[in-house]
Amino acid sequence: MTEYSLLGERILESPIDSTTSLLEKINRDVINFALGSPAQNMIPTQAFAEIGNTVLNDASAYGYAPTEGDSELVSSLVSFLKSQGRNLDPASIVITAGGMQGLDVVCKLFINPGDTVIVESPTYPSAFMTAIGYGANIIEIPIDDDGLKVNEIDEYVNRTGDIPKMIYVVPTFQNPTGRTLSLQRREELAGLARKLNCLIVEDDPYGLIGFTNDHIPSIRDISHADSHVVTVRTFSKIMAPGLRVGWLEVDPAYTDKIIAARQCMDTCANTVSQRIVAGYLDSGKVQNHLRYLCSQYEVRKNTLRAAVETAFLGTVHTSDPLGGFFLWVTFPEETDCELLFKEGLERGVAIVPGNAFSPSRQLRNCARLCFAALDPDAIGEGVRRLAEAYYAVDAVRAKVDVA
Repeated sequence: MTEYSLLGERILESPIDSTTSLLEKINRDVINFALGSPAQNMIPTQAFAEIGNTVLNDASAYGYAPTEGDSELVSSLVSFLKSQGRNLDPASIVITAGGMQGLDVVCKLFINPGDTVIVESPTYPSAFMTAIGYGANIIEIPIDDDGLKVNEIDEYVNRTGDIPKMIYVVPTFQNPTGRTLSLQRREELAGLARKLNCLIVEDDPYGLIGFTNDHIPSIRDISHADSHVVTVRTFSKIMAPGLRVGWLEVDPAYTDKIIAARQCMDTCANTVSQRIVAGYLDSGKVQNHLRYLCSQYEVRKNTLRAAVETAFLGTVHTSDPLGGFFLWVTFPEETDCELLFKEGLERGVAIVPGNAFSPSRQLRNCARLCFAALDPDAIGEGVRRLAEAYYAVDAVRAKVDVA
């Protein structure tokens, strides 16, 4: 067998995607809190079908699109963002095959082996694993209710002399905790990146799924499109993940290099999907769709929080996100959520253990639960099964301790 390259050896599998593959192979009913996906019954399939009928009868949709994105989609996206109060130069937009491709391209272009990348703890695992795959040294900085503790980055640099090449952050309705980086800390982070001459990668899949009218501008908008900030966005959470369409917002000075990197990967994103997304953005239905998503997901979040607090008799702590998909649950310190995950699967419920969200695997008594994909009845039953699994694991541990 041919040996892998040094970087190839560093590539790790995604614990979340691996869980999805595992669940596909399990031949029984499993209530899935693990996958961060929109609810299937809230995907606008009828609108997609109507738009798709036109797209699929257009021969040009079967050809290659420009690497930077199909012109119809770029134009539609600029108009949509303007309706959100954001005025973007089309030259600052590069369409990608989902948000993960955006993260991969940015890591490919900016990370050298041995470079330091700072991430939140906890954070989205596929992001730090992508950086590791390109040879990065990952440093975890904790978060609190106001998001990333930006001051601890400065303290780390002053203490070690190690200047990060990149800071990766999910500032709005964070994956996995649902927390949001405060306006003050966003401003501090933008200023710190300029001072250190490092890149902020702002990953924002959930920013449009807010449960209140409060809106905090993105780090890129706060920084007035500073070249030190690259924003990664996707349609996966607000439309459908299977479309595999996202975009980067970057300084136009980076665009040519990003296009070149993409041309070495896949030439362009799926043209048919791009045209369907463009058609939906132009349909005038997006705003109502977003309002509906936000209202429904807030109900599901509240249902999940209440069910967890009742089932676990106040022994656990949950985050209270103001948007997004996820609830972060902190169990008693002695809980091993990897054992809880295994016992949960036996009882027909899936979660993601907290260790998956930490490069150092230091969050063993925490778990992420996605409320977006399940209706309230399924949420209630899933929590009941999870509680059964928890008390079963707890009983086994008690017997071991007595012995």
